[in-house]
Amino acid sequence: MIRVRFAPSPTGLLHIGGARTALFNYLFAKRYNGKYILRIEDTDIERSTKESVDNLIRSLKWLGLSWDEGPEIGGNFGPYYQTHRFDLYKKYLDKLIDTGDAYPCFCSPEELKKERDEQLKSGAPVKYSGKCRNLTPEKLKENIEKEKQFSIRFKVPEHKKIVFKDLIHGDMEFDSEILGDFVIMRSNGYPTYNYSVVIDDALMKITHIIRGDDHLSNTPKQVMLYESLGFPLPIFAHVSMILGVDGTRLSKRHGATSVEEFKKQGFLPEAIDNFLALLGWSAPEKDGKQEEILSLEEMSKLFSLEHVSKTPAMMNIDKLHWINGIYLRKRDPEEILSLTPNILDHEFFNKNREKALRYIKALKDHFFTLNDVESHITDFTEWKLEKELVGPLNENYIALLKKMLIFIKKSGSLDLSNVGKAFKFLSKEFGIKGKELYIPMRKILSGKEEGAQLQYFFILLSKEELIRRFEAAIKEFE
Repeated sequence: MIRVRFAPSPTGLLHIGGARTALFNYLFAKRYNGKYILRIEDTDIERSTKESVDNLIRSLKWLGLSWDEGPEIGGNFGPYYQTHRFDLYKKYLDKLIDTGDAYPCFCSPEELKKERDEQLKSGAPVKYSGKCRNLTPEKLKENIEKEKQFSIRFKVPEHKKIVFKDLIHGDMEFDSEILGDFVIMRSNGYPTYNYSVVIDDALMKITHIIRGDDHLSNTPKQVMLYESLGFPLPIFAHVSMILGVDGTRLSKRHGATSVEEFKKQGFLPEAIDNFLALLGWSAPEKDGKQEEILSLEEMSKLFSLEHVSKTPAMMNIDKLHWINGIYLRKRDPEEILSLTPNILDHEFFNKNREKALRYIKALKDHFFTLNDVESHITDFTEWKLEKELVGPLNENYIALLKKMLIFIKKSGSLDLSNVGKAFKFLSKEFGIKGKELYIPMRKILSGKEEGAQLQYFFILLSKEELIRRFEAAIKEFE
């Protein structure tokens, strides 16, 4: 059975790149009836926080990327927090030391820095010199008796070609000579990423490792650890990075970078999922057409690594707005109101749900994010008669405005039905039809070039406000 995992480090909010990695793993598991595992890699004791763990879990749930094994659920291959797995790391560390594939390194941070600086100065490859690689038993005993701090390094085989297949990048080959013996256990007793990830993935029986290609350089180290410990090698697939519109790695200067920030900006989870999937993946064509608007369920039936590009993906926020707008328009006004309940507190609605629902229906086609729901209230509340925008009006149209004003004053209440009948009657009486009737009046009532359809101003604005705007227009154009 296919088993994949998303293994974030809880050192901040869930990054949009991490969310895409989680999504690709989720879709791959669903496509092939596999298992999707969540594992928290919390061994960075200085930066990992409970708040970050909570955010990771909350963000993944919001995106609909529920896991089959992991925190809050459990499973047969736990624990699912690295800080709960130290006994396992110790067990396999002892095995590597016993076989001679790992050794203690007593070099101090100052010694290592000096060594690195000298290599940089001379232009030599920057790697550990192997100073502690072949310590005599006597020297080893002496250092331990002196209680010198030490880390554990993996003994990289000399003149070894490390090869593995990557489902996105193809056949990969690295030379062990460029690596140097690397640390697998820090002097504080905490495992390094390259070591713990191998133990965890092997013991959790992960079959496919789908992650960002910034991990590609780590893979040869991990391959050697798999081989030394006798674990079967998983299949790797390294996904391209997400870049900003300027072609540089996505960062804060490009705007929002976390799922939490996009949520606060009013984006829907289904739109984020859809958008992220298209950052590096494209659905197979159907009837000569490539679909771009796909639900999580639809994507899980189509997803394959063969359609994932090795070319870096570009973060196009305009496209995200477009996708979000499509999903927002699919939502019922009641759903949109439930997601934006604060608009009821606005004085324009004054807790009136029916009015708020009419407003949402009126402007639904103009919403691209949930934040637009509130920002467009000004389409009705902020008004200024723009004579140049409306254009010249002849005496016939001014007479029509006067008749509409009389209708408003005499009507008990206004609704779409009686407003529609009034338009029909006035159109026939004054011989003004279609755009010639509606567009100038909408510009008069809104003060804007675009916005809600004309009839909604009659059912959302108060009679007093309608009268004020009509009287101002008649006075201005007469």
